[in-house]
Amino acid sequence: MTDAKISTTLASATGAAPTAATSSSAATPATATATSKPAAYKPIEKLNFDNLSLRALPIDPDRRNVTRQVPNACFSRVDPTPLKNPQLIAYSANVLRDCLELDADNEAKRKEFAEYFG
Repeated sequence: MTDAKISTTLASATGAAPTAATSSSAATPATATATSKPAAYKPIEKLNFDNLSLRALPIDPDRRNVTRQVPNACFSRVDPTPLKNPQLIAYSANVLRDCLELDADNEAKRKEFAEYFG
């Protein structure tokens, strides 16, 4: 996958508009990976997850979390088992800031951060 396609995929996953570098397959690697700083960082509650596979692929309608065959489906969606006390082990400040446009210094310290991403 080219840098331009990766940047376009990241832009669509985060809800951001593709940059000029992502609109051309002839973009140089230096410009294809460049990102601009957002005007303001957003809290985790404002993240917009748009998972294309949930819209495009056939999903098993049974949400039970048990081992079984799922005919005519690519995967099963199940409700996760909640953790009693989720804890943050590690995170990438660069990814939080540059890809997700989160305030890495403040959001990662919140109790809700480990609950949200755990």
